[in-house]
Amino acid sequence: GHAMFFGTSAMAFAHLVRFTGNPMLSIALAALAGSVLVVPLIPALRLRGPFFMLSTYALSVAVYFVTLNTDWFSGGGSGIVLRIDPAYTREVVVLIALVILSIASITFVRLKRSYLGMAMMAIRDDEEAAESLGIPVSKVKLVSLVLSALFAGLAGALHALWLSYVHVDAFNSTSVSLLGPVITLLGGKALLVGSLIGGLTNAVIYFYFTAGLGEATLLFYGALLALVLLVEPDGLASTLRRLTRSEIFSI
Repeated sequence: GHAMFFGTSAMAFAHLVRFTGNPMLSIALAALAGSVLVVPLIPALRLRGPFFMLSTYALSVAVYFVTLNTDWFSGGGSGIVLRIDPAYTREVVVLIALVILSIASITFVRLKRSYLGMAMMAIRDDEEAAESLGIPVSKVKLVSLVLSALFAGLAGALHALWLSYVHVDAFNSTSVSLLGPVITLLGGKALLVGSLIGGLTNAVIYFYFTAGLGEATLLFYGALLALVLLVEPDGLASTLRRLTRSEIFSI
């Protein structure tokens, strides 16, 4: 489901930055606009396991095709070229990305240590057991979905700012939605440092190995995921922690 939040926010940013002329304000508003797509998923919160995942994927595909056939919003096959203030150089955009990364990291650490974070982990491990303990499963899932949509939306808007261009391929549900699990499993699930390592590793893989593979990229990532799950199910952070015995890889 990340693809629809990512893509919608990217498109919303393109229109908002034209209207406001303020990229920073447009990033924030675009992320909120993408989060609105959580609303159609509220009835699906009662679903469990793969059924909930399939419902988010189905909505993502539907949003993709609606956008594909709405030229005024997506710019059609040509996409939308953005005119960004020259003050927003690549260095400035990287700085903005680092600020967003810092906010996301602080949110993750504080959330993990809170009741809400523990409730999320309990639901992840065993939804029925969590419900039997009195945890409001649907409400917790809604909060986690909103947070997920918000940060995916920030990423989509930032992606549009970086490229100064938006195309309907930003809604490509398969490749975009696959990126999250790839980064998580590469680095190590439930670990902040794991996500950072996974993101860095994925960037290296993209630029040096998969940039010219085209459609074969999905095959490459599928094989990579299978290899990681077989060799190191807990991710690279676990391997580094074992080799260095450093607690920093346990965050």
